[in-house]
Amino acid sequence: GIDITPSSGHPGKYLVLDYEKEQRNCRLNNCDAKAGNRQCDPECNKLACKFDEGDCNLGVNPWKRCNATSNGKPCAEIFKNGVCDPACNNEACLYDGRDCESEGAQSVCRPEYDGYCSENYNNGKCDAGCNNAACGWDGGDCAPDTD
Repeated sequence: GIDITPSSGHPGKYLVLDYEKEQRNCRLNNCDAKAGNRQCDPECNKLACKFDEGDCNLGVNPWKRCNATSNGKPCAEIFKNGVCDPACNNEACLYDGRDCESEGAQSVCRPEYDGYCSENYNNGKCDAGCNNAACGWDGGDCAPDTD
């Protein structure tokens, strides 16, 4: 589930009610079926709808720095498919969706960071909370310049 614990001093009842309303809207908009289809559905790009499973990435192409292929397929096509593709296991190719980690645990960008990280992805400013594989390495904003 998603942690919607209110911060101290926040009237938590309203936060929970708002979140439940958003969840109902997600169901009405059939967001579960639309999620992860590589098409942005703005009505589903909300915390309660898990940000359309990343389909709305603000027009930023996270693969623009990845030129690698594995078995003749671009890394974007075989990303996070449960199979380690060593050619794609690097920062530019978003570490193959963590497929090469030995423990096999798949991590996701924490929902409370996901929206922020999506909005600030590859904006030229390093956001340490977004600089991890699950959040797409902040679009490379934290990588040292190689120019």
